[in-house]
Amino acid sequence: MNGIGTAALLVATGLVFAAPYAAAEERAPASGVYDSLLLAVDPEDGTLTGFEHADWVGNGSESAPQFGCRFALRGQQTAPGRYAIVAWVPGDRIAGDRTTIKGVLTAKNATVTATFDQQPDGCQYLFTDGASVDHDLSAKHAWRAVRVVMAKRAYLYSKPSDDARQKSFVVKGDSLGVLSEQPGWAEVEFVADERVAHGWVEAGALFPDHPDK
Repeated sequence: MNGIGTAALLVATGLVFAAPYAAAEERAPASGVYDSLLLAVDPEDGTLTGFEHADWVGNGSESAPQFGCRFALRGQQTAPGRYAIVAWVPGDRIAGDRTTIKGVLTAKNATVTATFDQQPDGCQYLFTDGASVDHDLSAKHAWRAVRVVMAKRAYLYSKPSDDARQKSFVVKGDSLGVLSEQPGWAEVEFVADERVAHGWVEAGALFPDHPDK
């Protein structure tokens, strides 16, 4: 998985704390943080997007983990609480000449289960039961999409304007929850542990939200 860099963030100001989400009966997954998975459902067309980012230190270090499971996913609902999804690595290929892996995501209460036709590369420590993994919702957010940073460094802006750049930035491979969009800009949240940094980023600094783009 050479297309994704190690996630990092330098935040000078503007950190808040996300409130934990109390479990509730859901027919569709809530947008938010599910362990190492960020997930969002667009309220307008129901499109589900997400990004898995799980690392294991092993014989490495926290800054250079030995194993990493990272992939984006996208899907549409086929039945209440059930989505047909595809997974891919932004900027890279899954395996050989295959660009995507097909699968199914199901939602029940505050838990989602992703099951794929094959286990994504590097995910052997996450997918302990063949090609399936469960994630529990830990914090709910008002995201309509999840996107991944493509630029080496993408600064956060206090408003969608070139003269509103802040000192805070995200880097290639970081996943962002998208709150809203307008031409050339995306209003986003970056979650690090329980801290949340909010701002706007240039749309061109993000990977496309579909594996075919």
